[in-house]
Amino acid sequence: MEDLGLDSLGKVEAIFAIEECFGIHIPFNANAPDRPEFDFSTVGSVVRDVEALIARKP
Repeated sequence: MEDLGLDSLGKVEAIFAIEECFGIHIPFNANAPDRPEFDFSTVGSVVRDVEALIARKP
């Protein structure tokens, strides 16, 4: 994701946008970014984890 030019603020903005768009909550702790519950390392991992969250949505 860093290759896309996202800094930490960009990552937070992307998380909010994804949450709003899909009506999900992305588990991300800004105080512990080195231990993410959500893999934000690549576009593919974001897509995979968002799909999983959508599938678990009640």
